[in-house]
Amino acid sequence: MEGKELFVTDRFTGHQLARYPYTISTINDTLRKRVAFCDGGKRLYIARRATRKVSNETEVLSTLSKYNFQLIYLEDHTIEEQVRMAAGAECIAGPHGAGMTSAMFMKPGSTLIEFFSPIYINPCMTAVCDILRIRYFMMASRMYLGSTYPHGTDIEVDIPTLKITLRTALG
Repeated sequence: MEGKELFVTDRFTGHQLARYPYTISTINDTLRKRVAFCDGGKRLYIARRATRKVSNETEVLSTLSKYNFQLIYLEDHTIEEQVRMAAGAECIAGPHGAGMTSAMFMKPGSTLIEFFSPIYINPCMTAVCDILRIRYFMMASRMYLGSTYPHGTDIEVDIPTLKITLRTALG
């Protein structure tokens, strides 16, 4: 990317960012124009190595592979590479966390699928997706009446629901 400066503002939540649609749109437009990206309809699964892991990630990856998703760990890539990947992505899926802020660099009309634990749901990316016209799908893990959720803030993705979501989102 051109330039070597990064300006950081006060911390905002996704809902607070909704008050600044021009800023969100400008960040998206500016960074997408500054990176050379392949607009080939890539589908990315952003995995996590630390907290809020997907407890049934093997099954999730098997399901996503039928839709040609590529597994990535953002921490393995530079900021420029992260922006480039998101800018060229048709769809990004993964557990809630910092990686989902990659939606800030996606093109309008692309899709974000975000997974949540039922005891930690933070839909902060909904406002950003709305401003940038990114299709947003939220999947919360199931929790049955009268039982406790055994995974804490880790996520258990319901595979039948994931399949329906993928068919709906991607055809």
